[in-house]
Order: sequence, then structure tokens, then C-alpha cells
Amino acid sequence: MGNAITVYLSSPGDVRDERAAVLEVVRRLRFDPFLDPGTDLRVVSWDNPDAPVPLPLSEQPQDTVDSVQGLPSESDIVIAVLWSRLGTPVRGAASGTVWEIEDALRAGGPDVLVYHKTPPATVALGDPDWHAKAEQYRALTDYLATLRERGVVQEFADLREFRSLVDAHLRRLIARRTRPAAPRRTRWDASRSPYPGLQAFTTADADCFFGRDHEVDALVGLVRAHRLVTVVGPSGSGKSSLVGAGLLPRLAAAGWRTPRYADGAWSGHRVTPRGIAAGQELPEPEDARTVVFVDQFEEVFAPAAGAHRQALLDRLVDLADSGGATVVASLRADFLGPALEHPGLARHLRSALLPLGPPDLSSVSEIIRRPAALAGLRFDRDLPELLLVHARQEPGRLPLLAFALHELHLRRDGDRLTTAAYEEIGGVEGAIGHLAERAFRALPDEVRAEFGAVVRKLVEVDEVGGPVRGRAAQAELSAPRRRALVDALVDARLLVTGTGPDPFVEVAHEAIFRGWPRFARWLDAGHEDLLAVNRMRRAAADWARSGRDPLFLWPQERIEPVVGAVTRMDVALTPQEREFLRPEPERLLDELVTPGLPHSRRREISTRLARLGDPRPGVGAVDGRPDIVWCEVPGDEPLWIAKYPVTVEQLAAFRRGRFRTTDARPTGLEGRQPNAPAAVTWHEAVVFCRWLDGLRDRAWARHGVVRLPTAREWVRAAGGGSTRYPWGDDWRDDHANTAASGLGGPIAVGMYPLGRSPAGGALDLVGTVWEWCEDDPGTAPEGVHVLKGGSAREHPDRCRVDVDRVMRGDVVRDDRGFRPCVGPALWAGGAR
Repeated sequence: MGNAITVYLSSPGDVRDERAAVLEVVRRLRFDPFLDPGTDLRVVSWDNPDAPVPLPLSEQPQDTVDSVQGLPSESDIVIAVLWSRLGTPVRGAASGTVWEIEDALRAGGPDVLVYHKTPPATVALGDPDWHAKAEQYRALTDYLATLRERGVVQEFADLREFRSLVDAHLRRLIARRTRPAAPRRTRWDASRSPYPGLQAFTTADADCFFGRDHEVDALVGLVRAHRLVTVVGPSGSGKSSLVGAGLLPRLAAAGWRTPRYADGAWSGHRVTPRGIAAGQELPEPEDARTVVFVDQFEEVFAPAAGAHRQALLDRLVDLADSGGATVVASLRADFLGPALEHPGLARHLRSALLPLGPPDLSSVSEIIRRPAALAGLRFDRDLPELLLVHARQEPGRLPLLAFALHELHLRRDGDRLTTAAYEEIGGVEGAIGHLAERAFRALPDEVRAEFGAVVRKLVEVDEVGGPVRGRAAQAELSAPRRRALVDALVDARLLVTGTGPDPFVEVAHEAIFRGWPRFARWLDAGHEDLLAVNRMRRAAADWARSGRDPLFLWPQERIEPVVGAVTRMDVALTPQEREFLRPEPERLLDELVTPGLPHSRRREISTRLARLGDPRPGVGAVDGRPDIVWCEVPGDEPLWIAKYPVTVEQLAAFRRGRFRTTDARPTGLEGRQPNAPAAVTWHEAVVFCRWLDGLRDRAWARHGVVRLPTAREWVRAAGGGSTRYPWGDDWRDDHANTAASGLGGPIAVGMYPLGRSPAGGALDLVGTVWEWCEDDPGTAPEGVHVLKGGSAREHPDRCRVDVDRVMRGDVVRDDRGFRPCVGPALWAGGAR
């Protein structure tokens, strides 16, 4: 049989935190490896959450406590805590606390420990209970004086000192009251690991959470004084565990309403930004003793949270400022900068921030040894020291250590954690990579080939924070091979899944990003692509918030690398993102059909398309040949005419092809805008057509020959001449480039699509450049040829369909061009 020791806790109601600290110290001492393993510690306390006392209205509270849990005089140790008040009179004593202390002292058997909190209590001058509180304080002072005469008062200044005193005193008293005994029978569930691995500690793991007492004390102090408290530390420093297994149980013991983890799920107000984005709701305001735990707060600064970031931050700050709840958040240190950009959050961060670094060596020793003792486990000789050496005070090592300890538990030999198992898993540094790679290599080649497709769904990258965990819907990874890989990594405890209306998959901990070399290599190789995609997503969201202002759109030089990254990373884009990434030339060409678009803007588009490489069919050259788009012209005789005047790029292709020069040889067109109309003599235009005719395939040969159109054919292509302009009799300024545009000369072809001819769809038949025409047989004067259509330097009246101009064929001017047609041969033997 073990030694049963009862600790009776007595105090007025003004020391709730100290009562909670006593309960926590006793809980830890139950499993302390340095105390007799047969010791059975029992706490008598009306507010003990492990043994709550019903307080019916029909009975005096003191009578109920005594009848349910026993008298102080029947206990082994009595702990009394006093601060600002004595309490309500009971049984002829000044208060229930006084009666309990005196009952224990009269009996003589219990060890009585009285603690006095020395910081002065404050009372507002306007407090209606000021006189009653002053009387209470005087009564307390008088009673303390009598206790000091008996030498039973211990003074303390803060919660940390109090905890240390209670811990030291109880150890001595328990050691004195116990005797050597056989090893106690463990209460631990052997199927449960005292080390949670890569999962954060929760309230359900509070009994095996060690090594952070000082940090928990500091956090409790901040929460008592502030309404929005943030725990900030690097990835892997244990932020979530500090709140989940350290702070929340302490606050719950002190009567706060806190989130609780049980049966694999959280209840109460524990939220994550990603969960809120998926529909999780923040609580309505209650009071300041209601705790809202915002875990993984850095998720709110990830690109995917952009749409709801501002609203969530505003809501959390309002919740805290209104006193409707106390908000406690865990935030990765590398996201502190973005957090400070929100004014309300920055205000709270300045006053209530707990920086959490790696635990010191003595704390790491506790983290290693004490959970094992709690579970009745033993280490091989020197294994704890080996673990300690390999888990030195480096940020990020804590999850690696936790993972290694969890794997040691899974591979235990009876009740022993062995050095052989430690070497098998690759130690603290190599445990994650070793086990991950073993699980990965056991899969078939076709499943392993899906690695990139799976992990790219599980990682997000931000410029300020590097890689962060993403969350993928299970439906996104439901293909059989991807599902097989996910299942294998879940079984290896590297991925975790969530159930509910929207089942998901996510990485168990960010330590995997670097702890598994294969993952790290993939991340290094894809880092820039992930950055590019995330920048694009933020920019697309900004564009949408601006009301889709075109000024927010990216130029093609920024779009192209992102499109490549999206393709390589197999990213699923939203409709908004697809529209944002629409190629700039497409957007520019759509802009040209805007009625009333200024001529200056059309010139800008012309220049921009030339710089990007104009993608329009019929404007450039393909494989060294002019790419002509032919428009069929209605009429009795077959006729096709080029959609645009021949461009500089197309003329350059002719000159290289005609004289068989390489691309490096000059063509005389260098420095000219490639999508602008080419300036040629009539003679070169004829030779161009003859050369192009020789390149036609046989299917086109049956339609006729390539040549210049006659003036009558040109008029036919411009609508037949029944109206002054292709579109009608009235001049329209946004339909053609003439002297009225003020541009001073030609720009790229096709910049006025609203001026399209109804007879086949050719553009630029009016304005832009005068176009050389073929002579009708037997009618052309020697050396003189007809031009049609006007130019960018002519008044609109000179650009009518019925206006001709005659000019010598050996003259070149930049407003003289041509367009070929395909029609019946005009001269014996074919083309001229």
C-alpha cells in the first residue's frame, strides 16, 4: 500500500490564482520522480476541478465542504493563503479561513503553512464598499499579527515566488511523512504517449507539460492585466503548447471560462484564422473572464487570408477593447512586422506581448525526464543526456525533440526507452527525415511521383515569413495515387487530417519543412515559384478591392513568370485570378474597341504591342514567311484581300527570303516599329506579291494569284463605294488614323478596329497609309500608279473611298504602303 497524504487548501476568495497554483503544484508532485513513488496526494479544496463540491442553498457552505471533503484537523497538511481580506464570520470565528486554520492548529497533527501576499491591495476612493474592505483589511492585519507570534506565516511577493515556496515546502513535508515503499502502481494509461510528438500540447496534456513554469506564470500575469495578449516566438518554440497546456488549465482552475480539448476536438472559443475563413465563428461578447484562444495567428497574414484579414483583426481588437472577452493569440515571430501594421493590434502588442524563446537546459531536462516518470517509464543509461546534448538551445529544436521522444515511446522495450531505438530513428536531428523517407520509399514509384503535386497543396510562402503550413481539401487530393501518398504520410504522423463538413489535410508541423531533406529540397527549388504565386494572389485581391481598376493590373513582364510558376506548381486559380493573369496584349486589344478611346492611347497601345511582340495573326511572320490573314470579299469574282497593310516585320521577312540572307543581315528596316505599316515603292510591292505567290500551297493556287488589288477591287473591299467611308457617309473620329487624330503619322496596323470594312472585315482601308494599287491592263500611264485610302497625314475628306492619288512607282514615303490580294491573274502568264 502507498502513503496517502491529504492537503487541505484554505483561503478567502481574493487569491484565486494562488489557489490554482497550489492545485497545479500538487498535481505535478503526484508524479514527481524524486518523491516516493507510493505517495498518494489528495487535495481538499472546494474549487478543485477534479473533485468539485456541490453547494446547495439549504446548507451553510462550510458545513457542506466539511461533510463532503473532511475537516482541516483530519488532513496531513493545511495550506492557507491570505492577502487583503479575512472572510465572512462562521462558527464563532472571524471567518471560515480562520476557523480552518485554528481547527488544524488545535488538533496538532497537520502541518500548517500560512502564506501572506505582501503587495498592497488597492481600493478606489469611490468604492461604495470602501469601509467594509478597510475593516476586512484591519481584521486581517490583526489576525496575521497573532499568527506571526506563533511563527507560522510565510511572506511572498508574487505568484512565481509563491509557487516556489509551496513546491519546496510540500516536498519537504511529504518526504518527512513518507517512508520507503514498494514502487507504486502506475495510474498511467499505457497506450497513451506522454510525448505528443509534432502535435501541440492541449488542455488534455496538461499533466505531462513541463519545463515552462516561469513562462506560464508570466503569461497568467499578462492575462490578468490585459485583454489582448500575444505569445510571440519562432516556429517550434512551443507557443500553442504554452497556451493550451499551461495557461488555459491555470485559468480554468481559477474559474475562467476557457477552451478545452477532449476526445480529439476543442470545445469553447479556440479558433484559427484559417478556420474562421472556412466558417468558424468568433464568440459574441461575454465578459473579460471568457478566454478566446486564437492559435496560429500568423495565418491571418498569409495570402489566402487577405480577403478577411482586416475584418478579423478589427473584430479581435474590438472584442478585447469592449471587455467582451480576453483574447490570447500565438504568433510566429517573423510575422510580428505585419501584425504591427494594424494600429489597434499594435497598441495591444506594445503593452501585452510575451516573447517566447527556446527553453534553457534545465527546462529541456524537465521536458525529457518528467513525462517519462509520470508514465512510469525508464531511460537507458545516458540516453537523457544524449537527448539533451542533441536538443541544445536552438530555436526550432523543440518539435524535433518532441517527435523523437514520441517515436521512442512507440518503440519502447517494456517500460524502457532505449538507446537502440534512438539510434534507429536517427536521433533528434534525423528522426523526422529518417522516418519520413522510410515511409516514402516503401511506396510504389507511381505513387512517389505524386510527391510534388501533393506537397505544393500543403505549403504557402510569404515574403516576411518563409514557408507556412497550408491546408488542402481532401477532395483536391482524392486521385488514387495522391490519396495513397497522403495516407502513407498520415500513417507516418507527418500529415494530419480533419473531418467535418470540409475534410482537410495539412502538415503536422512546420518542422517537417526542414526536418525532411526531400521536402526541404523541394521547397528550396520551388520557393521562388511559391513566392510569385502568393504575390500574384495578393495583387489580384487588391485589384478586386479597387473595383477592378486597370491601374492595378500587372504588365506582361510580371505576368509571364507567374504564369510559368502557376503551370509548374499546378496551382488551381480562382476566376478572379485567371482574369488578373490575362495576357496584357489581350487586354490592350480589347481596349481598342472602346468607343471614343483617345488617339494618344491608341499610339501607346501600338508601341506597347510592338515591345511585347505583337501576337495578332496577320501582323508578323512565321517561320520566315509573312503571316497574312486573308479576308474574303463578297462579289461576282473571287477575291481575298489582306486584313492589314503589310508590316515592317513582314517586309523584312520578304527581303531576307528574297535575297536568301540570314536574320543577322541588315534589311534596311532596323529600328522601325515591326507592327507598323511598311513603306515601299510600287515596284517592291509588286515583287513582294510575286515572291509571296510562289510560297502559296496548292489549295490556294486555284483561287488565283497574289498581286496588288486594282483600284476597283480595293473599293470593293472597302464596301463597294456606295458610302464615303467603309462604315457609312459620316466621319467618325475613332474609326481611322488621319490628320484629325493629331498623331502626325502611321502607328501599328489594326489600331482602329471600329473602322472595319463590312465587305470582308479588312482594317485600315481608310487612313494610316496610302495603298499602292495594281494598274488595270491597258489603262495605267507609264511609270505612274494609283494609291487609295488616304493616310495619317491627310484630312478625312482626302481619305474617302472614292478619292484616288497618282504617284510615280519609284518613290518611297512613310505614308505609302500596300496590301496584297488573291484574285484572277490580270496579265498573261499570271502575276506581272
